[in-house]
Amino acid sequence: MKLSAKHFLISGLLLILLVSFYVKTHHIVFLEHQQFDGSLGRLRDLDISLNEDVLKARSNLLDDYDGFPKQIEEMRSIAGNSASIPSFVSENGKQAVQTKMQHLAELLSQKEELLERFKSQNALLKNSLRYLPLAGTELVNQVSKDDEAHDLEMLLNALMRQVLAYSLHPGDDQKSAVEHSLETLKKWREQHQANPWDATLGSLAVHARSITNRKPKVDALTQDLIALSTGKQIDEILGLYNEEFSRVLHTANLYRVGLYVLCGLLVLGIAHTIYALGKANSSLEHRVATRTKDLLLKNEELKTEIAERIRAESEMERMHKKLVDVSRRAGMADVATSVLHNVGNVLNSVNISCSVVEDTVRKSRIGSVSRLATLLHENGGDLAGFLTNDPTGRKLPDFVDKLSHQLRDEQTSLLDELQLLASNIEHIRSVVSMQQSYASVGGVCETLSLQELVEDAIQMNRAALARHGVEVVQEYEPTPPVPIDKHKILQILVNLICNAKHALTDSGREDKRLTVRVAMEGGQIKICIDDNGIGIPEENLPRIFSHGFTTKKNGHGFGLHSGVLAVQEMGGRLSVQSAGLGAGATFTLELPLEIQECKAA
Repeated sequence: MKLSAKHFLISGLLLILLVSFYVKTHHIVFLEHQQFDGSLGRLRDLDISLNEDVLKARSNLLDDYDGFPKQIEEMRSIAGNSASIPSFVSENGKQAVQTKMQHLAELLSQKEELLERFKSQNALLKNSLRYLPLAGTELVNQVSKDDEAHDLEMLLNALMRQVLAYSLHPGDDQKSAVEHSLETLKKWREQHQANPWDATLGSLAVHARSITNRKPKVDALTQDLIALSTGKQIDEILGLYNEEFSRVLHTANLYRVGLYVLCGLLVLGIAHTIYALGKANSSLEHRVATRTKDLLLKNEELKTEIAERIRAESEMERMHKKLVDVSRRAGMADVATSVLHNVGNVLNSVNISCSVVEDTVRKSRIGSVSRLATLLHENGGDLAGFLTNDPTGRKLPDFVDKLSHQLRDEQTSLLDELQLLASNIEHIRSVVSMQQSYASVGGVCETLSLQELVEDAIQMNRAALARHGVEVVQEYEPTPPVPIDKHKILQILVNLICNAKHALTDSGREDKRLTVRVAMEGGQIKICIDDNGIGIPEENLPRIFSHGFTTKKNGHGFGLHSGVLAVQEMGGRLSVQSAGLGAGATFTLELPLEIQECKAA
């Protein structure tokens, strides 16, 4: 068979296509892929290890903080090495990965700052926790030898138990118990100024206060460090890179299929040539056998690559399940934060009401009734003569009349405070109940007057407002009753009034004034909470309702965010106006006459 120019041309084109497809299938440099993928894995492992070390340090399981800077520096080095991105990644993909890495570097800077603050606070806390039991036990042993200081020995034992209990399970009750013991210890020292243990007692009190003050700060810093989304950012970078890698791998596989097709065509051509030339062309048969062997080797390589791809897909599925679980836990934390924030606002009013009741009972004139009974009993033999002739007896009717008025006033005051306390407790129960049922059903809708609901919110904060010298101005216009979820609206109003109280307190003004207005406008009911407090900077206004944004030292940035979401669910609107620092602020709650969720119910 004579080979023509056409045969050579076709063979040349097939060969060119074969070489071109072969080069395309080897576009991926797997060494670069393994190095970059390993770097991202190392970055994720370092982040997990750092979070674990923080938790160990908080629980006194780790004393050495030298590893923190090294881990942060290594993570920053990996995140800043954009040159390590594999060459087969597209320009858009490289730009997206570099942007994510820059954001990760910013998060790492935030994490480093939080770690420095955590190390400082935790070191002071651990120092106090080490000193308190040792010094306290030694002091108790010394005091126990003095029979006249038995009350001090009992007080020291109680103080150490309370402080250690607070360090294990911090809470308001434990903190109140510690503060009470410290106040008792202070009074004892003032009464026994010449005692030989005064310096040690002072040092013990300082360390006890240090524990109660720094334990919440250490816990808050730990939460901030764990909540920082470095792990999420790393997973996003890994997901973005895996998408790019899958795309490039898919393209290479398409070229590989084309390569196999071309190889098949080439084999057919060779077979046809062998059939035409016959056994005389033994050298051509040898070349075909060699090519066939090469194809088998390529087939084995393809099988290996397919197995690797299956493994990668399995890993991606595992990571997806992990992300779903993390999202679910974040949702649970969100609901818990809402409950704690709303209940915390009401607990301030509960604490104030308890203080008022306690002061009223402590100052009560009920002891005068006992003295009156004793006086009457002593003169029981001639009671009529005592009441008419004795100077003291003649004053008794007026005294009894004044005493009855005073006890009646005390009873009225106590009943008012107990009624307010019961209302606050009922509101707490409703907040918890509402959050428990939030995932399945809405709240209970009642047809109420918004003026009464505003009065309830003011009353819950009345004692706190009076204690800080805040003048409350109420301007109510007639409005019709509307069907609303009472406790959802009430917790929004309580939060707004509480925020206004803080703004007024921080302003340092003498003429603190809070104005509450209720009016009808444009077919809607508007409730305005206006204060002449510290005001809001212009740059903070767009972010005031964002989740996590707060200007308070101990704030969480959740109250206004959850409030605006709740108002939007009801078809209303929550807005804010402020002319800047020192100019006060006005929060406006707008509600339609028919609440959406109540209408749907």
